[in-house]
Amino acid sequence: MAMTIRQLKDYIKADESLQAIYNHVKASLEHDPGHDMAHFLRVAIMAIDFANGQCDQRCLVAAALLHDVVNLPKDHPESQKASSLSAGVARDLLPQLGFTSAEVEDIACAVRDHSYSRGAKPVSLLGEVIQDADRMEALGVLGVLRNIAVGTQMGSIFFHPHDPWALERDLNDKKYCIDHFFIKLFKIPEKMNTLVAQKMAQERCHYMAEMLGHLGCEIGHPWSPKNA
Repeated sequence: MAMTIRQLKDYIKADESLQAIYNHVKASLEHDPGHDMAHFLRVAIMAIDFANGQCDQRCLVAAALLHDVVNLPKDHPESQKASSLSAGVARDLLPQLGFTSAEVEDIACAVRDHSYSRGAKPVSLLGEVIQDADRMEALGVLGVLRNIAVGTQMGSIFFHPHDPWALERDLNDKKYCIDHFFIKLFKIPEKMNTLVAQKMAQERCHYMAEMLGHLGCEIGHPWSPKNA
């Protein structure tokens, strides 16, 4: 059974170094419902689950807490550097908290490589499960909420009023939130590193597709997965 948020918080509180990381990250956050402390904790829990005891749990939690410590808006000109900047924070902070040089490097590489836009293949199992756990947050009900939140922050509208499924136009998720499902989200399962994450991602995409089917009925533009 997966660890609960409360259990994870107790685990962090019992470790002075992890609590220091938690406090540092919390103090660094700006208002972003898609990248709040709950997001960091969920990534940690999923990463622990995906690792299935094959990674050091303390390092997993540290990496999960730090993976988005530098969070630049998607439309920021240097947004693709955010994960590298976060890795830099890890390299500066962790030695002061008693992590070994090998642990620091493993955690920093996992933080650097987790980013979807960077397109990197993680160099360790730690990196693979952090990447999988973070990508899982883009799927399912949470993924829908985060997609709409980010899209509207960037000035997008929900969908094209006359051609929501891009049957006669090019997809453009800079203008239409729903387009992001087809440009990125439905492609995530095939990019997962671990089998357990692949299966979970497929399940989440299945009910995201069902949701779009219901949306199509509501707006008078029927859609089903075979139209994708």
